[in-house]
Amino acid sequence: MASIELRNLCKQFGNTIVLRDISFTVREDEFVVLVGPSGCGKSTILRSIAGLETPTSGEIWIGGKNITDVHPRDRDIAMVFQSYALYPHLSVYDNMAFGLRMRKVDEAEIDRRVKEAAVFFELSELLKRKPKELSGGQRQRVALGRAVVRHPSAFLFDEPLSNLDAKLRAHTRTEISRLHKRLKTAMVYVTHDQIEAMTLGERIVVLKDGVIQQIDTPLNVYRKPANKFVAGFIGSPAMNFVQGVRDGAAFRAGTIQFPLPHKLAQCPEKLTLGLRPEQLSVGTSANGRAAFDLAVDVVEPIGNELLVYGHVGEQELVIRCDPGTDARPDARLPISFDPASVHYFDAASEASLARD
Repeated sequence: MASIELRNLCKQFGNTIVLRDISFTVREDEFVVLVGPSGCGKSTILRSIAGLETPTSGEIWIGGKNITDVHPRDRDIAMVFQSYALYPHLSVYDNMAFGLRMRKVDEAEIDRRVKEAAVFFELSELLKRKPKELSGGQRQRVALGRAVVRHPSAFLFDEPLSNLDAKLRAHTRTEISRLHKRLKTAMVYVTHDQIEAMTLGERIVVLKDGVIQQIDTPLNVYRKPANKFVAGFIGSPAMNFVQGVRDGAAFRAGTIQFPLPHKLAQCPEKLTLGLRPEQLSVGTSANGRAAFDLAVDVVEPIGNELLVYGHVGEQELVIRCDPGTDARPDARLPISFDPASVHYFDAASEASLARD
């Protein structure tokens, strides 16, 4: 096992800056997820750790050693790709054994490791099959098994679940969590799926345009986002944003008006209010709750809950409701929320206000 440390990592392709001063540490037994939209630089970070990209500046340390200029094969890292990258002419057994044979590991030891991994990933009955005879989920488990048998000091995952359907994604997420619990090895996982980030990561690194926006536990990123981008990216459905102003000690945005919490009495004049769909309740206001009427546009019943999309003035909102809520398109719903529990952002800098 080994920790992974990035020190002021920068990467530039021509005039395009892809990574800007990236620094963070992954403990030797920690699962860290890099998350962000396409083009944010998360895969470039992973490829730099693996040695498949050379940073323009900065350093990469693994297990207390500077490996920035070390050849990929000498970094003792296993990488699982989105595309599985299996050899089509080799059996499942030989695909899993291939890396060990290249390293001249004894055949008896190879057999022990492969069969042990096959049991863990439920591949024992498939060891003689070729990749073309496997489903997508089975191929991904072979790719995971091939990485595990190497006993590397760290694991890298580059969007390994992107090619799987929803049910298999959920199942394989569980397998990866079980794998980390069993191995207790440093793992860095790249995804654009915030649900994967929230369910897998012990810590999340949120990226935008090659810059780290926030590093924290999944719950802290959700409950205390550093800025408007993080607040809108983490959470499904996404957080609602309402543009308004501070009018004295009150917030005002059209028909939405309420007293601001005391700690925000001196905040900037232009504000953005952040309301998660579950923070909005159907019903009239009471006990200091703010209220407004929502003009319903679309209603989406999804079994255990109801998503109601609508607008108030120019502001579009989505609300998560009880499935028995009587909501119909073109109707109006009374909505209320607790002003002390929602999020506030500086409209100019988009930084979060009063995170503590």
